[in-house]
Amino acid sequence: MNILAFLSFLSLLGIVSGATFQDCGSTVKNLQIHIPNCPGSGPACIFTSGQTASIEAAFTGAAPFRSATVKLSGVIGHIKIPFPLTSPEACGRWGLECPSAAGAHQTLRVDIPITSQYPKVKVGVELQLVSDTAETLICKTIPVEIK
Repeated sequence: MNILAFLSFLSLLGIVSGATFQDCGSTVKNLQIHIPNCPGSGPACIFTSGQTASIEAAFTGAAPFRSATVKLSGVIGHIKIPFPLTSPEACGRWGLECPSAAGAHQTLRVDIPITSQYPKVKVGVELQLVSDTAETLICKTIPVEIK
């Protein structure tokens, strides 16, 4: 089945409500998520087709790590569909300085091209940052509407 048709169908089953960023297992301290043009109030953050959306996550590490990987998924209902990233390595590419000591302040910035091929749907965007020791450093689900 075409993934775009599948996402469109699933959007009818599980519409995201409330622009609250849901934590799904973050272990870092002082985590602050910033998405330009999304104040965190209202039903969802707006990602515009043909543009690049950015998600910034500033945090203080609770434990040291040598490297980390970014995972980004669309979540509709209970179904998680990975977004393709040019490179999942967070160190350097997405702004992290590695290795990182416990207590170090870091800022992750993920840029997501919103192509015209994406269906115009409401979807949860799950951002994960996983350390080289498989610890989930960041896990947040963000309600998004693609327009």
